Amino acid sequence: ETIGWILGPIYGAVVTGLLDFTDEPWRWVFWINVPMLALLVIAFRGFSKKSRQGVERSSSSRIDLPGAVLLSIALTAVNLALASGGEFGGGTGTGIRAMGGTENPLADRAPWLLGVAVVSTILLIAWERRSRYPLLPISLYRQGPFLATIVANLCLGGVLMVTMVNVPVVVALTADSGNVSSLSAAMLAPFTAAIAVASLIASKAARQIGARATMIGGISLAVAGSILIAVVLDGDNIWTMTPGLLIGGAGIGLLLPALGTLPIQLAGAANRGAAASSALMFRLLGMTVGVSILTALGVRRLQTLTGRLEPIVREPDESTALFLTRQREFIVDHAIPLSLQVIRETFLAAAVIALLAAIPIAMLARYFSSDASTVDT
Repeated sequence: ETIGWILGPIYGAVVTGLLDFTDEPWRWVFWINVPMLALLVIAFRGFSKKSRQGVERSSSSRIDLPGAVLLSIALTAVNLALASGGEFGGGTGTGIRAMGGTENPLADRAPWLLGVAVVSTILLIAWERRSRYPLLPISLYRQGPFLATIVANLCLGGVLMVTMVNVPVVVALTADSGNVSSLSAAMLAPFTAAIAVASLIASKAARQIGARATMIGGISLAVAGSILIAVVLDGDNIWTMTPGLLIGGAGIGLLLPALGTLPIQLAGAANRGAAASSALMFRLLGMTVGVSILTALGVRRLQTLTGRLEPIVREPDESTALFLTRQREFIVDHAIPLSLQVIRETFLAAAVIALLAAIPIAMLARYFSSDASTVDT
């Protein structure tokens, strides 16, 4: 998982760089995944057939297909609903219209999508209560320590995704369009590398100073990194973010191993698979839902700020070239600085989310030994 954080931005930059002769090469980052996933499915099916040799056929019934379908519907609906308010430049009566953009076609259906998410979640809980092999064992979520780790993973996912999204946005706002992908990967490299290094030393740190101290240190670094980025972010020199990215990445790296293994150790042997998947799922849920919420709020904040400015309106006798020039000047003089201001505010929001993660981690304090860790990270 940690290797994915490092290679992901580099992989995306390489793909878009090699396919820059195509229209919208970023789409190929997703299209390439289709045959790769198909090959993985084929390989997994072959491995599963070999591993099931000598095992009763009834074991295949352990796949909770209804639970998986209901969970997929709930997650898809809530993400579509939250993301429907995240388009900037759609309002014709605001200055931000100069940045372009159109209204999301699902914007008017957001309440319905949220309703689908709520109903699907209720049905999922009801099904999981009666399922013989539940995808999400309800008994696990009734345990305070396990639930605390899930909430902490949810918060951590939100903090992680704010940085992974904001850094490329800053690059796109301030850099030349020709090297946005490669520069974004380079900017994220200190962050992802710090996550990897800190993850490797987290186990040793937990043995020496205790898991509780290690996790509190991780939260402190994550908070400090987000605040530092918010303070020093400069559109003229985006590399000023590097110290904050290193500090924040180190904090997340110290948290990841424990928050990944704690749910497994708190669950019984029969539920270890569900516990591991729950930790990862809620971390990813924090990433997707968190970034959708922050994006929607950030766009609304940006629209409020630019709404105080005079909108860019073409004069009756104004040439197209002059009108486009005025739009570009507006973007440089007003829209980009205000966008950077909103991004600084989202980093401060990430610091608050990281602080919230301290609450469930504090609830786990009595499950840690004083001289080492009860959690093998």
